[in-house]
Amino acid sequence: MTWSPSSGDACGRSPREPILELFPGALVRGTQVPVRVKFNNQGSAPADIRSIPAGDLMVRLKTPAGAVLAQAQVSQSDCSFARVNPGSSFLFDAVTLAVPQDIGAIAELSAQLSNIYLGLDTTATPGTRIFTSSNTYPVVAAAAYSVSISPDRQVYERGST
Repeated sequence: MTWSPSSGDACGRSPREPILELFPGALVRGTQVPVRVKFNNQGSAPADIRSIPAGDLMVRLKTPAGAVLAQAQVSQSDCSFARVNPGSSFLFDAVTLAVPQDIGAIAELSAQLSNIYLGLDTTATPGTRIFTSSNTYPVVAAAAYSVSISPDRQVYERGST
């Protein structure tokens, strides 16, 4: 943080690492991709993130031009909110996004956290920032294949190969 008493202005510090990180499975045309989001609390106070009933964390699959192809709201199956202590992180349950068959060779995955709170279990105080993260990923076509498996013999005796 940079601040000097003479200027009277305080400037916020830049994060050392991303606030939100995306962990997707392989993007394969015509399938569904699981995506997990990790929140890194770089602040000095605990951060509460709502997950049920109306979570504040959204994941989107987009074209490189920004058209939204699929989106899902992140929820946590075992709690209504996640409390992330200062300097800690939280990995949310995976959401599933449909990958269209006609998607291009690359796609963008993004996460947006619209609100964080202090004290959701008491008197909630909403934060003032929106956090976003996005990355581009290659899209692969599923190879058409079939497999046949059969033994060499009908019956194997002990010790035979």
